[in-house]
Amino acid sequence: MLEKLLMQIPGVVTPVRIGGGFHPIRQEEETMLKQMMDENDCILYSVGKIVDGKLIVEEGMLKRFTGKVIKIERHDRWADIEMPLFEKCKTVKVGLEIKAKVTTEEYRVIKKAV
Repeated sequence: MLEKLLMQIPGVVTPVRIGGGFHPIRQEEETMLKQMMDENDCILYSVGKIVDGKLIVEEGMLKRFTGKVIKIERHDRWADIEMPLFEKCKTVKVGLEIKAKVTTEEYRVIKKAV
């Protein structure tokens, strides 16, 4: 009922229930979350390569957020990204598979072959 009442007030941010309490999501946070999700509100797995120490995302939502990646765990297939959430900078884990670690020249050869 609280959510319905809040939605009637102009300029009120979207509330999110975490651990029994409500926390606001600001417009820019909501926009970023929506950009990360598909039509079913799921964050899909991303796939990429490491080219001369730099992450190149070839498919998945991380294409838009490559610059936000702060850590990659190749073995467990996830990446940490930093994003604003609940008015703080939060670390979020997302699925990422690194198919190969190659040089720039090897990457060019791979791209030409495809």
